[in-house]
Amino acid sequence: MKRTIIYIIPALLLSACGADTTEQPVEETTSANKLTLTEAQASTFEVSFAELTQHTMSTTLQLNGKVELQPQARTVISLPLGGTVSSVATNVGKAVQKGDLLATVQDPQYVQLQEDYLKLLQEKTFADADLQRQQQLKEGQALSEKAFQQKQMEYAKLGVSLKALEEKLRMLGINPSTLSSGSISKDVRLVASMSGVVSAVNISTGQYAAPNDVLLELIDPKQSQLSLQVFEKDLGRLKVGQQLNAATNENPQNRWNCEVLFVKPDLATDGTSEVLCKFADGRPSPAPGTYMNAEVVLADHAVSVVPNKAIVTIDGSPYVFVAESEPNTYTTIALELGEADIEYSEVLNASKLQGKKFVVDGSYVLLMALKNTSEE
Repeated sequence: MKRTIIYIIPALLLSACGADTTEQPVEETTSANKLTLTEAQASTFEVSFAELTQHTMSTTLQLNGKVELQPQARTVISLPLGGTVSSVATNVGKAVQKGDLLATVQDPQYVQLQEDYLKLLQEKTFADADLQRQQQLKEGQALSEKAFQQKQMEYAKLGVSLKALEEKLRMLGINPSTLSSGSISKDVRLVASMSGVVSAVNISTGQYAAPNDVLLELIDPKQSQLSLQVFEKDLGRLKVGQQLNAATNENPQNRWNCEVLFVKPDLATDGTSEVLCKFADGRPSPAPGTYMNAEVVLADHAVSVVPNKAIVTIDGSPYVFVAESEPNTYTTIALELGEADIEYSEVLNASKLQGKKFVVDGSYVLLMALKNTSEE
């Protein structure tokens, strides 16, 4: 069943179209999304139509995150055996090369280890010659097999002890192959294990450094990476090798070129995942901990679109007016929108508009008509 109500188009809109503002009747069906105008009313403004079209869009994905050091870009320096700091040769912020002296630590146990190693090395030299003699005696049947095996076992134990002392010396930074009675030292040198910048100095001259305490820390700023957060809905749009650019909050015009290294496949409890990127333009990256905003330009793709000026908003949701077969009759269809540019918006539920003509010019006047009708 159909009912007829009277609708008055606002005078301002009609006068803007150069039309007579005389009240005109508008017929509307009982459906809230359907509007029918009289011939006289329809003649007061111009209406243009369009159909669903394909448009190539270049989508930009906005992400944010911060600069982090790669795991191999940070190293800490400590000692397995404690000692007293005898000198500090560096400070925070100083650039160093691999092998540069950072500090020296001394302790009597360092001397004892070197002494024990040299004594055991001498014993090993004697044991080598003795084992050869024992081998000759066994071959001449002047020594039993059991006695020879006992000598072999003692020789093997000596080799194990010597190897253990070698490794302890290496852990202290002492090269066993160059150690001699004339080179025994009470000091152990702490040297840079990589080239970079000193980021922490936790010792001072005269301080006792406990075993395995972090005495110094080095970082290599050149091995920084950008860690970005991405939401679940965008995770599948990113891939390794993808290009992006990023800038700090303080200087958005200064942008760094980056490349995606890794897309973490699982999600955190907040529904986000992590994307790791390398700085690709060769210049120094921002300091670790710096927050950055990134833009990822996704591949161009053709999508179904409607002109932005055809879209009207009803109760906070996007709609278009579609022309029906009845004269001057229009129906609203709700849109599910995707990406948008300055002229067009992607329609995700494009099947609802297939084969239909929707209003472009005049959509706002029809919206005002529909709103006024609903208030009657």
